[in-house]
Formats: sequence, C-alpha cells, structure tokens
Amino acid sequence: MSSLLSGALALIALLALLIGSAAGAGTVAAVPAAQADAESMAELVARAQAGASIAGPSSGVLIQAPDRVTFAAAGVAVRDFYARVRFTNPTDSAGEPWDIGLGFRDGGGREQYRLILDASSVWYLAARGSADQGGSPIPGFAAEPGAENLIELVVAGDGAYFSVNGVFVAALDVSAIGAVGEVWVGTAFRDVTTVEGARTPYAEFEVWSLDAAAPAAVAGAAGATPVPAATPSTEPDPAAAGAEFERRRQEARAGSSVAGPRGGELVQAVGEAAIVVAGVDVRDFYARARFASPSDPDAAGWDYGLVFRDQGGRDQYRLIVDSTGSWYLSIGPETAFAAGSAVGLNLEPDGLNTLELVADGTVGYFSVNGQFVAQLDLSRIVDSGDVWIGTAFFAEDTAEGAVTRYRDFEVWPLARDEPATPVADESTAGAAPLVFRIEERGGSGVSGLAVLYEVEGETGVEVTVIGASGEEVVQLVRGTCDALDPEPAASLAPLDSAIRSETLVGVDRAELLQTPQAVVLRRSADDLATIVACGDFAGR
Repeated sequence: MSSLLSGALALIALLALLIGSAAGAGTVAAVPAAQADAESMAELVARAQAGASIAGPSSGVLIQAPDRVTFAAAGVAVRDFYARVRFTNPTDSAGEPWDIGLGFRDGGGREQYRLILDASSVWYLAARGSADQGGSPIPGFAAEPGAENLIELVVAGDGAYFSVNGVFVAALDVSAIGAVGEVWVGTAFRDVTTVEGARTPYAEFEVWSLDAAAPAAVAGAAGATPVPAATPSTEPDPAAAGAEFERRRQEARAGSSVAGPRGGELVQAVGEAAIVVAGVDVRDFYARARFASPSDPDAAGWDYGLVFRDQGGRDQYRLIVDSTGSWYLSIGPETAFAAGSAVGLNLEPDGLNTLELVADGTVGYFSVNGQFVAQLDLSRIVDSGDVWIGTAFFAEDTAEGAVTRYRDFEVWPLARDEPATPVADESTAGAAPLVFRIEERGGSGVSGLAVLYEVEGETGVEVTVIGASGEEVVQLVRGTCDALDPEPAASLAPLDSAIRSETLVGVDRAELLQTPQAVVLRRSADDLATIVACGDFAGR
C-alpha cells in the first residue's frame, strides 16, 4: 500500500511537471522542486505507515459557535507526524464562506500552527494566529456543498508537506514552532467563515508518529510520569460519560465539603500563575469554581482553570480554559496531552463561567456552565495532592496587574476517597450542609438536588436540576410536596445558564427547619399551576 501511495504521488508530481512545461519556460524551474517535495512526502508517509497509528481513526461532526474555533483533538503529543482526515463540506453552504483545517504542534493558547483551507479554494498556514504562508489556489479541491476533501499532512523537523484529494499542494516552513504538541481538526477559524450551528462532518481522522522515539512523549518535570502518545481506542460515549459525571457529582455533594466556598480576586503577575489553593490532600474529589472573565474587551486574551493532584514543583494536572473557547489538560506547564472545544464557555467580557471537575481514580469528567464537556484520562498521576485555581497560565494571556474575580471555589471528597485534610483555619464552620433530592412530578423529566447551608446567620439554598428548560420558577413553600401552602414562603433565584439557583434566605437554618418546607419548581412564570419537580426537607 505504501509503495502504491509513493508511486501515485510521484505520478502526480510528474503530471504537474508536464503541465508546467507546457505553460512556458517561466515555470520550468519551480516544477522539479515540487516533484521532489511530492516524492519526499510519499517517502515520509510510507515510513509513518510502517508502524501503527497513534490516534484514530475517528469521526464526528464539528458544530460551529460564534467567536471560537470548533475542533476535535487527536489526544496526542507529537512533533513530527503524518495525519489525514476527510471533511464533508456543509450541505447548506452555497454562497456562504466556510473553512476546514488542521492544527498541530499545539502547546496551548496561541502556540500552534493552523493549516486552513476555505470555500474559495485557497489555503493558508498560520503560526501563533498570524497567517504568513499560502494564499494560493488548491488544485483538486472540491468546494461544492456536501463534497468531500481528503487532507493529508506530513510534518518533519522544520518542513511540512500537504496534499488534497491525492494531489500534492505545497511544502511548508514550520521552523517557527518546533515543540511537540496536540494535533486536531477544526473549522470556524475566522469570524467571516463562522455560521452558528453550521455542521462540518469529518471522518478517517488518524495520526501516525514520525518522532524519532515513538510513541511520542511529553517530557515532564522531574519526578513526573512521562506522557505517552495516544493509542487507538474507542471514544467514551458522551451521554454515558455525562451521566456518570452527574452521578458522581451528586454523590460528592451529598457529603460535606472540605474546602470553601471561597471567593476573591486573582491578580496577575508576569512570569508566574496567580493561584489560590484549597489546602487539601485528596485524590478523588468534586471541585467547583466560578470565574468572571476580564472586563476589558480589548485585552489580548485570558485563561483560568483548576489544578489538582499537585505533587509539588511542576508535577500536577492543569485543566485550563481560555479566550479561544478551548480547554487543555497538561502535566504542569508542559504541552497539553488532551484538548478540545470548551462547549458552553462564555467568551463575553465580564462573562461568568462555572467550571466543575470530578476526579476518580484514572478517570476525570468536567463541565462548563452546566454542559458536560469531556471525559479525561487521569492515569498519569494517581497520588493525592492539593487542589487549586489559577489564571495567567499562558504568557500571551498575562497582563501585569490584571484581575480575575472568582467565587464558590469549593472541594468535596468522593465517598470512596480517604478523608481529605483541610487547612486548619479554613475548615467548614457550623453544621454540615443538608442535601436532599428533588423528585420529578408528572413525568416532567426534571429532577435534582437541593443543598441548605449556613452563611453567617442566614441560610443558603442551592438548587441544581437536570432536564429543565431554564424557564422554571423556583420557590420555597411551606408544607410538604403532597400538601403545599397555596402561596410561596420565598421566591428563590431564577435558574442560571448552568441550570442552578442560589439564594440567601434571611433566617438561620435552625429556624427554617422548625416547620415543614419544600423546594418547588413550577413550569414557568406563565404556568405556575404546573409543578414539574418538588423536594421535601420537613423534619430533617
């Protein structure tokens, strides 16, 4: 197979030579170079395919969202490689601009190359966000709605080559970024080519390593476990993983937190991440933090995230989201070994984002603003450690003195974990939170949990539900779910974008619990008569 591919590419190059010769003497000098490049690409493809692929083949659909690149990562860390992917153009794209492409040597933030092909049949290569190569037509490119394009890319040292639909296109200079990194497929690289909700299917996405020491590895800090390249595997079912995340989150919230809730400001300083530690020693846990993005719309960028299983030094997991709408998982400051699109991330200035993380043995799960994002491989560090939040992880997102506000930073151990050790002066004060279930009514599909906790003589009521539309009205009502007072005792905060409600009620918890009470969700402000979910905490 590899010899056939080599011969095919060589034949393509020969045809290009004949066509170029017919076009006139002015093009003759450039054609032998193109032929040599095509032959070099064929040789490298054959060398890569002599071994097993390190990721894929995988397939999926990229659904565009405003202000961000939509992408799917291979889950590898390689410098030199051969990758291929087959895209299907949007079927409703007649007359509309669109683009497709690959990102590679992605070290997080803007540190990556992007090979972009667009609906005008032109290609570009961008490094660190600036396109400085390309602008040339793509021979053999199919730009019709619903048409397919097979893109093949070889990256080796300071050079790279790519072809489209079996036709060699160009040699590339990739000397500006030489580090190992992630490889991904994407769309919506520019605002002008982004249509919210547009769907770009991809298939046969596969990566082979050309690194001298395969499988590829990220060099970790001293004492850290090296990060191996991905091996062919079956991707977890998102629905099943999301359900597992919710189950473990609720299990953790049924117990007491060991740190927080805390709020404050993270003040950036050039050259180091701004952090706040939980002060715990825990391996398996659920953590939550809410961040407010910088308010300056002209800021170069921002990032923030959760760090966990911290062994000291640079040996810890870092789960980071940034202003490109992406997420990254790395060991310390090294190249991310997993990445993807942070679905649901609010990119607006001053926008609020809730990050939630479950770590359980070798598996992790996380969500953004109540939307499940990804299952994580946590097999590289399995020892307990501290949990902290931070910002200014990437140099390009750091501005001296910039402030990132946060609140509700809290950590709960999973029931199966050893008891976490909180910082002495941050231990949970007062009675433990009271957690109770909210059950669906009338086959609505809405259910969840409510938590009552003490806050300086008042009672905090947090309601978290699934299956809700977001239009439900949340109330505190005297009585029980089977015998409710006609009028609510208190209206609770509306459900937010994460389908949660948090309210401070002006009485202490002991007083609140003296009479039967229930948390009630009604269908909407226009349909208060229909109760879709209810939970009692009478006599607790």
